[in-house]
Amino acid sequence: DLLTAGGYKLTLDYNHDSVDQAVLYKELGLNRESVMADGRGVYSHVPGDFMLTNTGEGGAKATSFSVQKSFDNGLSMFGSWASVSAEDVYPLTSAQAESAYGYTQRWDGENMSANRSSFMVEHKFLATLDYTTQFIGDNDTRFSLVFVRKAGEPYSVVFDEPGYNSVTGNSRFYADYSLAYIPTGASDPNVSFTSAAVATAVMAHVNSTGLSGYKGSHVPKNAFNSPWYSRLDLRITQDIKVFGDTKLVVFLDMLNLLNMIDDESGIVREYSYNNSRQIIVDGVTSSGQFIISGVDPDDSLYIRN
Repeated sequence: DLLTAGGYKLTLDYNHDSVDQAVLYKELGLNRESVMADGRGVYSHVPGDFMLTNTGEGGAKATSFSVQKSFDNGLSMFGSWASVSAEDVYPLTSAQAESAYGYTQRWDGENMSANRSSFMVEHKFLATLDYTTQFIGDNDTRFSLVFVRKAGEPYSVVFDEPGYNSVTGNSRFYADYSLAYIPTGASDPNVSFTSAAVATAVMAHVNSTGLSGYKGSHVPKNAFNSPWYSRLDLRITQDIKVFGDTKLVVFLDMLNLLNMIDDESGIVREYSYNNSRQIIVDGVTSSGQFIISGVDPDDSLYIRN
């Protein structure tokens, strides 16, 4: 912390967290049977339990800077920036072992390393502006503006799979959580398009997005980010003295002012459970090729304001 001669308070923080014993699940009945065209395994399992163990992979680094200042005329301001880089193996988005295990994006079974966390916010800016005055006797009236702008959540591009099971054949790996293989083109030997029109549509999407950088491989977990998000809120607070030191506080909140002004502003666009099911598959061929039947970049995308 540093307080300048002009009354500005400056704060700089850095935090580095290392993982010691993070949660890791293992399925005791898992068996690798064969290999698919892109190199990932085909798995089966016999009835068995999950083993709860630990991993030392993962960690986080966070940096933040803030400045604040109060003025004699009733005005005060605060501004901050924060950046977080975090990695984990299991996001633990469910309370039970089976679903926490199944609802995890993966490429090849339990061969998983730490990747970008679904919960990190890479950059966030916060600014507040307060003004306090007195319109009614010595009762305070306060106007508070809060502005937030932050990076979108990380998300993974996965296969939109038929049924409840992963294309890798193991029912313990839930459908729609297999990291997508990105074809190199219509003649990619690792895939089988259901038609020439499907091949054209899929490759047009791949070549016009960040997926083009992963052609011939799978997209790493949480390789992409949802769009940035901005929001502006206003609170008006009025103090009303009742008797002695007792007072009544009345307030009015106006949330997401940007969206009130412009319907296209102040909107959150994120993928449910950080999962974007963009590449539609109908299964695999006998030689392990992915049967690709379509593309849907907006599958599992939700929009709210």
